[in-house]
Amino acid sequence: MAGGFLSTLDFWGRKSHILRVEPGVHVAVNLMEALGAAEEAIQDRVTIYIPSRDRGGKPVEFEDWVRRAMDLLSQIGGGATRMPPAQGAWLNPETRALITEDVTLVYSYVDGDAFAARLPDVRAFIHAMGRALSQGEVVIEFNDTLYKIREFDRRKGGHGSSRHH
Repeated sequence: MAGGFLSTLDFWGRKSHILRVEPGVHVAVNLMEALGAAEEAIQDRVTIYIPSRDRGGKPVEFEDWVRRAMDLLSQIGGGATRMPPAQGAWLNPETRALITEDVTLVYSYVDGDAFAARLPDVRAFIHAMGRALSQGEVVIEFNDTLYKIREFDRRKGGHGSSRHH
């Protein structure tokens, strides 16, 4: 659609009002109202990457971890989405072998305070998955920032100095 209302919409991040511009007219548009949204837009996104291979490149049983990630993120954000597997690759730091695998991403838009309150649960999940799937590294993304975990807590929900690789 050339010109017109849609060509002049401004979807800047972190704002719920946009400026509708027509020739000679500037009108503020409240996106919540215009879309009929039930609540204020949620800005924070958390994504858990679920691997399909272990640190040596052998296939692992990962479906239960996908289900558990969806459950955890749904408890925090009210829902979660599983993306189709994406092809990923990484270098094994010990052998320098290139490991290719299908990676399942599970994400949710969450309230930052609710996410912060559940950080111990998120940590316990990430560390347990890393141990159970024999990973050299697991990652979680929060608002376009990737966090790499390479040392996993020994006990469920624990953290501190007792770790293993």
